Amino acid sequence: MIKYGIVLMRAQPLHKGHQHIIDKIIADGLEPIVLLGSANKSDKKNPYHPLQRIEMVKLVYPDIRVWTIDDYTNWDEWFRHLLSTLKLCVTKNLAEVTIYLHEKLEDLQNFTFRGLDYTEESYCKLYEVAGINTTKLPISDIQIRAKSIREELEKNKHYLHIEVYKYIKGLNNE
Repeated sequence: MIKYGIVLMRAQPLHKGHQHIIDKIIADGLEPIVLLGSANKSDKKNPYHPLQRIEMVKLVYPDIRVWTIDDYTNWDEWFRHLLSTLKLCVTKNLAEVTIYLHEKLEDLQNFTFRGLDYTEESYCKLYEVAGINTTKLPISDIQIRAKSIREELEKNKHYLHIEVYKYIKGLNNE
C-alpha cells in the first residue's frame, strides 16, 4: 500500500507549480513529503537558504514534513543519499513511496547512472531504472520559471502564494 507522495524540488522559491504537485499528492490520498534539493548550494540559481525554503513550504502547508538533500556531482552518490534519506526520514519500505514528477524540457541532460550513459534524459530516469513508483504529471501550458520570479518578483508575483510573496519581499527588504 502506497502511503507517501514524495516531491523533490529546489523551491527557489516555492511557487504555484510546486503547489500543484503537492495538491495532487494530497488529492491522491497520500501523505506529502517535500525534499528540498541543492541544500549545499548557495549561488545565483540557489539564493535562498534551506531554512528559508522550508519556511516557504510551511507558510503554505504547515503540517507537511520537509527535509533537505544535498547535490552530488555523481548521480549514483546522489541516488544513494536520496534512498538513505527516504529510509531514515520516511519509511524503510520503499514500496510505500511514490515519487511525483513534473519533467521539463530544460531538465534533460546527459549523465551516467549505474554504469550506463543516458543522453538527453531527465534525472527522473533514475527512479524508473531503480524500480521506484512514480507518478508523472503532464506538462501544463503554464510555464512557471523560478528564475523569472527571482529576477522580476513584482512582474511574476501571481505565480506565488500570497504568504510566500510577502516572505520574499521581507527577505529582499532586509
